[in-house]
Amino acid sequence: MLGHHRPLLSWLVLGAALAGLSGLLLVKIAGVLQGREPRPVAWLAFLIVLAVTVFAAAYYVFASQPGQFQGLHTRLDAVYFTAVTLATIGYGDITPLGQGPRLLVVLQIGYSVVFIAAAAGTLSRTILNDVSTHVRSTHVRRKD
Repeated sequence: MLGHHRPLLSWLVLGAALAGLSGLLLVKIAGVLQGREPRPVAWLAFLIVLAVTVFAAAYYVFASQPGQFQGLHTRLDAVYFTAVTLATIGYGDITPLGQGPRLLVVLQIGYSVVFIAAAAGTLSRTILNDVSTHVRSTHVRRKD
């Protein structure tokens, strides 16, 4: 089992998951930008949700240790805290108290700024391009 019983293994698994996810995000983003990704919206949305899930799971594992988080008790709390951290809102109702959770928050902020922002930007650009193409093709058909 991962968690405070095996901290080194837990950090290694988290690092490997984030490294793999980062690589996949970069490949998919590059594919979208080069126009060679067949299902860009589905892939990017899936990878963003997967990144949120990985961070939420890590927060939930840390919260199982006494004194590491204040206010994080359930899986939904972990997802909520991940979303609040991702959006840089920080309501203050859930607080990382331990050094491990604080390091994880710093990692998530950096990860979000680089990878999630790039994926979300590429996703929104793709959706806007698809909508624009659809509108133009509809407009051309109406003129005929």
